Amino acid sequence: MKKILKAMTSMLVAAMVFCVGGGAVPVKAAEKEVKVYVKNTPNWDEVSVYSYNPEAFGGWPGTLMTKEADDWYSVTAKVDSDTISFVINQNVDGGEQTVDVKDVSLETGKVWIVIGEKGENGQYEATAKTVAEAGWPGADATEEPADETPANEEDKDETPTTGDTTPILPIAAVGTVALLALGATSLKKKSVQ
Repeated sequence: MKKILKAMTSMLVAAMVFCVGGGAVPVKAAEKEVKVYVKNTPNWDEVSVYSYNPEAFGGWPGTLMTKEADDWYSVTAKVDSDTISFVINQNVDGGEQTVDVKDVSLETGKVWIVIGEKGENGQYEATAKTVAEAGWPGADATEEPADETPANEEDKDETPTTGDTTPILPIAAVGTVALLALGATSLKKKSVQ
């Protein structure tokens, strides 16, 4: 009986450490192909895209983009995330670049980034859209109005997202320990009788 209680106590301690230690397991997004379009409004000779969280286009300055039409450039990459952050740049060390375009959704598999005016900090403003406007390269006739992702931190939506982690394991561990403790209590009561 003491061995059973000792084993259950050890399991209870392990479950508590697991739960308190952040035992939630991150859910990794499936790898998908993403095409990024950039409107080169500053008229740079070359345009590169750099990404982080995750880094899908290599180290700085990123991947050189291919001219599509008019001032539009594009590049495709495989990404295993649901969101990504970008910096568009002139493909020159110390050259011009945009502000960080943070946490852009990759749900549609396409992203359009429009470079805006140069800000006081010397970087260009930029806005990411996950649905193209009419006339943009890669636009489908059936798409809804554009969804904008602001590049400014103060404009960012801080609403928590769901599906980032799965708390099932800690809940299951606590449930298992509770069942074991209940079983031990039942065994103890039977041995006392």
